[in-house]
Amino acid sequence: MVFAGGRSLYEHRKAAGTKVRAYSSGVEMERFSADVGPHPLPAELRSPIFCYIGVIDERIDFACITALAGAFPQGNVVLVGPVVKIDPRNLPQRANVHFTGAQPYASLPSFLAGCDVAIMPFARNRATESISPTKTLEYFAARRPVVSTPIADVAEAYGDIVYLADGPAAFVAAARAALGVDESRLERGVAAAREQTWDAIAGRMWNDLFE
Repeated sequence: MVFAGGRSLYEHRKAAGTKVRAYSSGVEMERFSADVGPHPLPAELRSPIFCYIGVIDERIDFACITALAGAFPQGNVVLVGPVVKIDPRNLPQRANVHFTGAQPYASLPSFLAGCDVAIMPFARNRATESISPTKTLEYFAARRPVVSTPIADVAEAYGDIVYLADGPAAFVAAARAALGVDESRLERGVAAAREQTWDAIAGRMWNDLFE
């Protein structure tokens, strides 16, 4: 069998036959939903805090980051993860944009605990056309409101949970809306994460192998 790691990848390969199946990313629910206590963000960072967790590379729309930082000069944008494949000198150079570098996996829930809004500012290019971001469900499990550019797999599966925004101005508007904290969206996000644990996915894949 062939397991495609997302709906978009599956659509590109399903013509190969019925043994191609779609399985998007999962989440360690217990880890990311845990009460993680003090977060590692500096105390002087003022809210609102917008947080991205993941690799920082050519897939990121830095215009959205710059617009967000400009629209919330009293707040902060924190990008947690390694910078790869791009020149660090081309990153947004603003006092309220912070790059933490690579962090231990175990510390990621603590970073999310310190954020007001989790963001996925992905550019729309060939590198992102088929991605199915693992961080989506991690954000949901941590009970954070999520703002994302309209990546196909995110929009299709979670369009009623994530605040979708195409372009810098729309991203800022969506971030403002997310700060309103819609409890029903948060609950739908938590429910989606519970359904998509890695154990549950592995079980369904195992069943597919022997159906």
